[in-house]
Amino acid sequence: MNDLSLHILDLALNSIHANARNVLISIEQNTQEQLLTLVVEDNGDGMEQGVLQRALEPGFTTKEKGLGGMGLPRLSETVQNMQGTLLLESEAGWGTRVKATFHTGGRDASFVGDMAQTMAALLSGFPEVDVMYRHRKDRRSLLYSTAQARWRFAGEARPGFAAYTWTRTALEQELSRL
Repeated sequence: MNDLSLHILDLALNSIHANARNVLISIEQNTQEQLLTLVVEDNGDGMEQGVLQRALEPGFTTKEKGLGGMGLPRLSETVQNMQGTLLLESEAGWGTRVKATFHTGGRDASFVGDMAQTMAALLSGFPEVDVMYRHRKDRRSLLYSTAQARWRFAGEARPGFAAYTWTRTALEQELSRL
């Protein structure tokens, strides 16, 4: 999977399934050094040491059989293919932090994928979770939180589609300026 936004969506869903109420997604791009660093951290349940040691094994999951076990191994494979590093930290009761560094080798921004779609999907699918997205590319940056959309549409009875559309459009515009 060479679309980072899909890896990010998978990591955020892992966080949400681990009862996180706050998820931070951070992307740092350094085009001169051809490096991209991704960090996803949460305040979810975290992992026991035995689970943490097996988390990168293909097919290993703590979820119901057939409902997981490939996301972290696929991210690990992508990282290896791009001569990067992957750090997985977690403590039961305290949350999880995933840090992946990629040598982009001149790949264009399409490697990051559709983060506007990813954030809009997280907002509409899990409105009770605060997801903060920070993206820095060289000297330019943006900061977005799903709380912004919830606040903007607080008075509406069913803000789902409007919040989704607003988030997607706003982030597409902001990301085009990076």
